Amino acid sequence: MALADEVTSRYPGSRLVQLTNPNDQDASAVDATILGLACTDVEADFLTYTATAYDNSEAQHVAVAVEGVVAKLAQRTEASGEIADSQHEKYLDRLRALARVTGRDRIRPKTTSVLTVSSERIGTETVYPDTDRNAFEDFVPDPPAS
Repeated sequence: MALADEVTSRYPGSRLVQLTNPNDQDASAVDATILGLACTDVEADFLTYTATAYDNSEAQHVAVAVEGVVAKLAQRTEASGEIADSQHEKYLDRLRALARVTGRDRIRPKTTSVLTVSSERIGTETVYPDTDRNAFEDFVPDPPAS
């Protein structure tokens, strides 16, 4: 089921007609183009905020995305900006929370250090860092064959 189908099955048709046809008081059907564009924008938000593609088989994705579509429609079509903006901000908060749980864009460990690992052997002599010297005092490299 596509995201638009998820939205239409969860919200009353009369509300979606209002949200997708703000300038047409006599409209009786949902404007599929406007609904589809809002769905596309929400799917783009998933990539932006969670670094994962929207997946219709994930219940968490569907719950947040449906809320996002309605929030985007409300923000773009209703005259009362405060309520719509608040609803959209709540959607973004839920999307950020989802990213912490399901996001695959993890920070990879890296360093900008100029230090390099030294070889344990220089020629025929075994060399250890100064911090490890005491730990290797009893170590005899290249022991004689028994």
